[in-house]
Amino acid sequence: MRIARALPACLLVIVVASGARAGVGATQSEFLKIGLSARAAGMAGAFGAVADDLGALEYNPAGLGLLNNSQVSFMYSKWLADISFGSIAGAHIVPVIGTIGLGLNLLDVGDIEGSSLKSFKASSFLFRAAWARSLAPNLTIGAGAKVLNEKISDLNSSGGTVDAGVLYNPLKGIELGAAVENLGVVSAFQAEKDALPLLVKVAAAWKGLEGEYGQLVAAADLDYYVPPAGLFNPTFGVEYWGGKYFALRAGYALRKTDLSSLVGFAAGVGVRWQTLRVDYAFAPFSSLGTTHRVALNWEIWPLVSLAVPGSGVGERRSAAAAGPLPPAPPYVTAEAGSGSVLLKWDAPQASSLAGYNVYVRRETEREFRKFNDEPVTATTLIVGGLVANSRYQFVVRSVDSANPPRESAPSPQATAIPY
Repeated sequence: MRIARALPACLLVIVVASGARAGVGATQSEFLKIGLSARAAGMAGAFGAVADDLGALEYNPAGLGLLNNSQVSFMYSKWLADISFGSIAGAHIVPVIGTIGLGLNLLDVGDIEGSSLKSFKASSFLFRAAWARSLAPNLTIGAGAKVLNEKISDLNSSGGTVDAGVLYNPLKGIELGAAVENLGVVSAFQAEKDALPLLVKVAAAWKGLEGEYGQLVAAADLDYYVPPAGLFNPTFGVEYWGGKYFALRAGYALRKTDLSSLVGFAAGVGVRWQTLRVDYAFAPFSSLGTTHRVALNWEIWPLVSLAVPGSGVGERRSAAAAGPLPPAPPYVTAEAGSGSVLLKWDAPQASSLAGYNVYVRRETEREFRKFNDEPVTATTLIVGGLVANSRYQFVVRSVDSANPPRESAPSPQATAIPY
C-alpha cells in the first residue's frame, strides 16, 4: 500500500537520530529509544544509575524507589523535521507498598507526503505504569509495563512491553544500576508481529565534591539493543548543582551514525525554586537540525504519606480520634552551622497542635530518623551532631493534641551542608 510505503520515510529521522544507520538494524517503535526527560537528555541519557526523579520511568524503574515525595512532571520537545513530543507523568508513595508511577507520552509526526502526493497523518502514544520499593537501605528494585500504539492514516500498530530494574549502593556516593526494557511485541503494519528495540542497560553514577556551593554527579550508561538492532550505545554525562537552585549538565553518547561527530553531544540547565524545577536540554543533529526539550517537575509535599518506601517515616498513625490529620508546616528553611543546622519553619493554621517532630536524613542514607524525643513547641530547632561537608535533608511534621497524638504529612524538604 502507498501509505505503508510512506512509513519508513516518517520514521527515517527517528531511526537515524536514535543511533542506528537508516534502514540498518531498525525495529518497529523506534521512538522507544528516545528519552523524554529533559534532565536526563541534558546528560545525553546517562541516567540509569542516577534515576532519582520521574525520569526513572524511562531509564530505570527502580529509581522510583529513591523518591522522597510525590511528584508530577510535564515535558514538551520540539524534535527534528516538525516532530513533536509531549509527556505527563506522576508518582505517589504508598505506605508499605512502595512508589507507584504513571506516564503518558504523545508523538505527532505531522503530515507525510505519500507517493500520490496525498498527505497522511502519523502519531503515536505510549502509556506506562511502574512500581518500585527499597528492599534494604542500599538496594531498590522496580518493574513496569507499557502499552503503545502507532498510527499512520488508517493503519495501526499496537502492543505492550514490560521493564525491570535494580539499583545498588555499595559505597558512599556510588550507585550501580541495571535494567531490561521493552520486552514485548507489537502488531506490525504489514505482518502479524514485529520486533521491538529490546534494551539491556548497565549503569554507574558517582556523587561527589559535596560542599556548601554545590554537588557534582558523573554518570555512565552502557545500552545494548539486542538483534536485529544489535547496537551498543555508551553514554557519559555530568551534572553540577551550584547550591540548590541552579544546575549545569552535559553529556555525550557514542552513536553509530553517518552524521557528524557532534551528533551525540547534549547539554542542559536546571533551575529549582522550592518544590518546582524547570529543566531544558538541547542536542544537535548536524544537518537534521537541533532538538529541544523543556520540562517542569513539581514535588507535591503535602500529599506525601511515606517518605521512603519500606520505612516507617511518614506512615500515618491510626488514632481513635475522628477528624482530619493536622496540617503540615508549609515551609522550612535550613541554615548551616559548625556541625549543626538551624531549622526554622512556618506554623500551620491549626488550633490543636501540641508541637512538631523533626526528621533528618544524611543524603547517603535511605531512611529518615526522628531527631527529637518530645514534640518541639517552638518553630526553630538546632540539629547538632552532624558530619561536616555532608548534605542533610530535613522534614518537619505537626503533632496534634489527640490521644494518642497524630502526625501530619511531612513539610517541604529543607537541605543544608554543615561545615
